[in-house]
Amino acid sequence: MRIGEAAELVGVSRKTIHHYIRLGLLAPVTQENGYFDLGEEDVARLVHIRNLRHLGFPLDEISGILDHDDALRYHFARHLKELVSQQRKTAWQIDWIRRVVNTGALDLQTQPIFDVTLPTQPAVLDENDATLLVTYVWGTFMHGLEMTEYRRFLWQRMCDLIVERQDDYLFTLRNYLMELSADEFDVLFKGYDTHTSLLIELKEEDVSQVAKTMAEQIGARLCDRRFMQTWSKRYESFIVPSTRFFGDEKYFSIMREFCDRLGRLAKNSTLCDEALWRLLQEPANEPLAKTIGAKFSEPPETLRAMHTLVTFWLFC
Repeated sequence: MRIGEAAELVGVSRKTIHHYIRLGLLAPVTQENGYFDLGEEDVARLVHIRNLRHLGFPLDEISGILDHDDALRYHFARHLKELVSQQRKTAWQIDWIRRVVNTGALDLQTQPIFDVTLPTQPAVLDENDATLLVTYVWGTFMHGLEMTEYRRFLWQRMCDLIVERQDDYLFTLRNYLMELSADEFDVLFKGYDTHTSLLIELKEEDVSQVAKTMAEQIGARLCDRRFMQTWSKRYESFIVPSTRFFGDEKYFSIMREFCDRLGRLAKNSTLCDEALWRLLQEPANEPLAKTIGAKFSEPPETLRAMHTLVTFWLFC
């Protein structure tokens, strides 16, 4: 299908399609005569792009949404949070302007328009924050998972618990997730998804071998200055609150009910963490043990309690 035909069918301009091709959002076949030929998949993708643009998603985020199905709920939950925030701001603006129009009570000589300040929002985790956090926790595990009535109940139960408890560390995690760009999200979770899948499917007899591979990869990353700078920036704002979230028994008991893969992940993470610490006690791994001691500020007992080494590896 030629670009003109696709443009007419989908309801966008030819210029828009060419723009999407330049950005890499579309990659149609180029014919010998130099014209683009859009197949059925290209047209379907174009429809998705059009719909996402109508919903207000920026182009740099749309690529991540289309190319990473597992992240779909996360992107939508974060966008919902942004839209609700904008809705509140818009409602306030409309109310303020309506009062001025109706009363004429604005003297630009004595009441400069710049004195108008937005009302501050209360520092609480609301339902939209809870949805964002639950989507972050469960999004990776929902691919191919049927959303049964009972899972919907657990989802709501988890959201209600977050709103009820108002844990400080979840404020920190919420803020971090809201500030991630689409590219940062893709980089952060691409390796995480791969390593998570490996841990979930791990057999107990393979733990020792996987722990050795982990130790090698951790050692390499600890010497990677650029990676360590990124890790340091995320540690307090993302890694610690994420670890506390997964480690909280009240939250995790609901997580296990929602998806048994989360239970397997927790079990195998613990097994690998224990195997890693046994490896570090061997004389041959003394240099790595010293490097870990130098790179992490917490004492070994704290690192073990928080499963920091496995968490570090998950994001390698």
